[in-house]
Amino acid sequence: MNTEITMFGKGWASLKGNKVPDGFMPPEDDEAAVQEWVDGFMSAYAEYPDEQETGSHALTRIARTVSRKCKRGLTLVEIMIVLSILGIVSAIAFPTMMPIIRENRVKAETRKAVDMMKLARMTALRDNTTTTVSVSPKKISMTQATLDGKTKIVREAETEYSKIFFTMNYPSVQFASDGILKGSYPDVPTVIVTDGHNEYYIEVKPSGIARVTQSKDLP
Repeated sequence: MNTEITMFGKGWASLKGNKVPDGFMPPEDDEAAVQEWVDGFMSAYAEYPDEQETGSHALTRIARTVSRKCKRGLTLVEIMIVLSILGIVSAIAFPTMMPIIRENRVKAETRKAVDMMKLARMTALRDNTTTTVSVSPKKISMTQATLDGKTKIVREAETEYSKIFFTMNYPSVQFASDGILKGSYPDVPTVIVTDGHNEYYIEVKPSGIARVTQSKDLP
């Protein structure tokens, strides 16, 4: 260690005229000073070729020390500042995003109801049978008439969000084997999908084709 300090001291003194730091460690929290410190040691290292083996061990410790300083993580204060900024940005953005999120959820449930109507019509055509789509506040289901005169549930779908509901102006609609609506409906069967803020209307035409015909933003 004395030889290492002597080597370092001569190299450092030639550049800065400073004393050797206690413990043979680089200056704290100053990258420029650390670099000058290493340069000073390198000057001494080159000046004493006969003692380079001992100097190599010292240089290794220097490199590790400098590496630790360069890889210093965030302080608690810096982390708290970052978290505070994220909290402020979230508080500003969240109210703006909520209407969009609500509308997208209602759209997803509307697509689910439309797909159920399309499936019922296609199944009636394919199997030459009668299918029925029933709507309840939290569920829409499709049943099919079997050859023995019974009905079986083909598919059910529930709303994934507690505040979204299905309603329809008829308890159910039926599709005949030719794909058109079966029975008499004075008014066009209409499914309403709503969450209290957005409404989507699905009309089932006499031809059996279901389409979203209107959307409305509620106050």
